[in-house]
Amino acid sequence: MSRSAFYVSIVLMSACLAVSGSAQGEDSPLFDVPRLEDITVDGRCADWGDGGFRVDILPDLEGKILPVDDLDVRFRLAWDERGLLVLVTVQDDVHVEHADETVLYVLDSVVIFFATKRGAADMLVTAIAPGLDPEHPKLRHYLMDRRNDEALKQHELTISAARAKTQTGYTLEVLLPWKNLGVKPELGR
Repeated sequence: MSRSAFYVSIVLMSACLAVSGSAQGEDSPLFDVPRLEDITVDGRCADWGDGGFRVDILPDLEGKILPVDDLDVRFRLAWDERGLLVLVTVQDDVHVEHADETVLYVLDSVVIFFATKRGAADMLVTAIAPGLDPEHPKLRHYLMDRRNDEALKQHELTISAARAKTQTGYTLEVLLPWKNLGVKPELGR
């Protein structure tokens, strides 16, 4: 059984990105995440063109690079006035998703950590199962509210996500609204 769960820690306020299965230190690199316009969250990548910050190689949870025919995961990041945009393409030969939505992250899923800055206490975590398991044929997501700020907690967490099946897996598109964390988007922040 292939376990294609992977973690993408996205820390964006200073346009930071870290990819790992654990927390990143203060010395982890920073990357510029570009602004893109006219992105429709529909699970298709045509409107992205060649845009976005690209990560084309991801290790599994143990740090190994799997053969592409077993599991190939790539993602891109961008942002606009609505929020952080995430485009994930997954090629996988086996699809097994957890029945319990509160633990989607245990099996095939995309897990995103979204915070105001590196090491911030206020964050949201979302686990998204693509709906390719015959037992669970619809896209499902679970939001974990880890915001400490009482003013932020007054606003309901939301995300937009869409998945399109491909011959070898799926493409997932996610929009994480800035309002979830009280962020005003602007260049250089």
